[in-house]
Amino acid sequence: MSELRHDLLHQTWVILAPGRGDRPRDVQLRPEPAVAGPCPFCPGQEAQTPAEVLATGRPDGAPANGPPWRVRVFPNRYPAVAGAAGRHEVVVLSPDHDRGLADLTGRQVAEVLAAVRTRMGELERRPDLAAVTFFLNSGAGAGASLSHPHGQLLATPAVPAVLRAELGAMASWRRERNECLLCAAPAAADVVAAEPLALALAPRASRFAWETLLMPRRHEARVTAATDAELDAVASLLVRLAAALRAAAGDPAYNLVLHTAPPGSEDFHWHLELMPRLAPLAGFEAGTGFFINPVDPAHAAAALRARMLPTPARTDP
Repeated sequence: MSELRHDLLHQTWVILAPGRGDRPRDVQLRPEPAVAGPCPFCPGQEAQTPAEVLATGRPDGAPANGPPWRVRVFPNRYPAVAGAAGRHEVVVLSPDHDRGLADLTGRQVAEVLAAVRTRMGELERRPDLAAVTFFLNSGAGAGASLSHPHGQLLATPAVPAVLRAELGAMASWRRERNECLLCAAPAAADVVAAEPLALALAPRASRFAWETLLMPRRHEARVTAATDAELDAVASLLVRLAAALRAAAGDPAYNLVLHTAPPGSEDFHWHLELMPRLAPLAGFEAGTGFFINPVDPAHAAAALRARMLPTPARTDP
């Protein structure tokens, strides 16, 4: 039996259709051929990318645009936007070619988020740019073109439609109920994991199978105002969630998107959206804006909770 639910945050409709996941298939996505030659994102290949704008983990006195480094950010050689249309940068998560989010430590991912916070702050100061989005595509089914784990920063002169919808939904909820939509979300969603500084939730109207939302508990509009402790907490949850998703759903491709308020917007709560891609969007979804989810969000939340590793103990001073 299918069920229609309204996604309050994105202002879209979701059809929960658990039986649809069992339909027969004889069409498969064809894997794209591997790129020949050395990986341009690996240490020692820095000359294959534009000059970096930020790098962490390089000893004092070591030359820029060379190893060693832990996180590296540089302009995209093949930008989707450039010049008056915006800015496009690559964020390489680590020097390790085969280690995705589930394989990194919380400390490593926190360093990535801190680099994103720094670059977002720089880009937001440009008067010609209206919004900055950080996203990560993992797997060919999610749009990744290179396998070395990396994210991207894309700054545009207009606020994206999804972010506009979220801004409107949060403003409307605030006017009607005098509270933040996401601060109130744990009461209306399945909690996957709850930590003192951060939460992971499975929205009741999840657009995608196994979709999860991660956010700091403290109400804050922009990630540029997040504390180091909050980034540590969100990063730790993200690593554990990625590992739980791999165990529960068979390591699917996914998109991870960071939503943060544009400069001048205060009625917002920054958050990360993890959106697995078990199947591509088909004609109905693309043509109507409805989403069809074959996995009950309550089932997904329970399966993820059962596979979430405990929070690792801090060993640093």
